[in-house]
Amino acid sequence: MKSGAVIIPHPEKAYKGGEDALAVHERMITVADGVGGWANEGVDVAKYSKQLMRFISEGYSKMLIESPKSVLTNAWRRTTETGSSTAVIAILDPQAKVLKTTNLGDSGYLLLRPHLSSDDSESKSNLWYNMTKLLSELSLTQFV
Repeated sequence: MKSGAVIIPHPEKAYKGGEDALAVHERMITVADGVGGWANEGVDVAKYSKQLMRFISEGYSKMLIESPKSVLTNAWRRTTETGSSTAVIAILDPQAKVLKTTNLGDSGYLLLRPHLSSDDSESKSNLWYNMTKLLSELSLTQFV
């Protein structure tokens, strides 16, 4: 798995490196998007998201837990900072040849694989069937 990441914080939050955190390992990538609303309560949510990422990274590095959901749950239980964040974890399992993921909150991920045409993916070929209700409720001019 080839992965990489960079955090580009909002200019007003750059002095503390932003409110988000990430960790990248050989077979794992994880991102936490700190919930900025905590600032209204005087909480620096950057501390929470960075601590969560540190505990996720430690749990993965020690191979104590293998499922992304368990890695996230264990890390959350260890956090002591006040705050909250979304979280995405993707772990490549080379033996099973699968990518295991978990997603908490409104974050997400995009998996790009080479050598696939639109005809190779059943989900793509069924896209218009899956969107039928949506398209019937919206004016097509909204997509232009």
